[in-house]
Amino acid sequence: MLRRFSGLVLLLSSPALLACGGGSEPPGPAPTSESSLPGPDEFPTPGDPFAKDGPDRQHRSALRAADRALSSLAQHRTGHYQTRMVLPGLSIAFEGDYDIARKSSTNRVTFRAEGDPSIELQMVSVDQRIWLTLADAATSDDPDSCWLLLDADLIEEETGIPLPTLSGVPAAVAVVDQARPVSVQRGSGQVTATAPLGLVAGTTTQTLADNLGIPPRSTIEVQVDVDVFDGEVTGLSTYMDSIHVAALDAGYEPRSEVLDTPGLLSGYSVDTTFTARGLPVSITAPPHDQVVPFTTGRGLDGALSACQGRVSPRGA
Repeated sequence: MLRRFSGLVLLLSSPALLACGGGSEPPGPAPTSESSLPGPDEFPTPGDPFAKDGPDRQHRSALRAADRALSSLAQHRTGHYQTRMVLPGLSIAFEGDYDIARKSSTNRVTFRAEGDPSIELQMVSVDQRIWLTLADAATSDDPDSCWLLLDADLIEEETGIPLPTLSGVPAAVAVVDQARPVSVQRGSGQVTATAPLGLVAGTTTQTLADNLGIPPRSTIEVQVDVDVFDGEVTGLSTYMDSIHVAALDAGYEPRSEVLDTPGLLSGYSVDTTFTARGLPVSITAPPHDQVVPFTTGRGLDGALSACQGRVSPRGA
């Protein structure tokens, strides 16, 4: 099973994966919910929605309400999230809690490759440090648990693969916080907004952003859709094709000629839902005696095997 996990990480880093069909159907649009946001049926995108000579008063009111809703997600500081992305032949789901003030999160990650059983991992991140274990040994208060302390630079040196962006709070939270609303659709609860490309690309995997040549701090704006209900953000959808096209338009150089073709990622989205906003969360680093640092020379599979091999199953 561990060998298959490394194989999935390799798939995530491969531009060739993006060029094959893999038998997976692109996901449909994210569901929306009714909202209390005011606004006409659909406004055109304004150059500056808050300028005195901008759109009419109703439009500005709708955009201001949307802006307050988007800002409120980070103001709650804590919450629960679920993210799902679908690639050809592979789906990845993330679920967990986050704490913005502590720059921490828990992430249960499920990989489902076509034709293979799913693989589940658990990650805990506290202030840019990441611990990983198999999901069946994922409770930090279990004395039989064993966690790898990941070092992104060492893993890239060992495998040539950058880790997915999982440290700190989920990228989707940062995207919503920095998104700028540009239109509101009445009755659907959907806000069309723009956000910095570097952040939006982080909602996928860091490997996709790297393969497209996107700098992490790229401030080029790209479209996202945010679902709002009763003044609160409930969901975010980002679009791989929009990320791809924006990177090409900006002149960023992909690592593979495969990614020189616009439209390659059309129909693929990353969809996140937000719940339990503002409720208490408990995110703690695993105890020191349950942690094995990742070191070079064994690979990720070898490190996970060594970690699991140094403890006895509960009750044994």
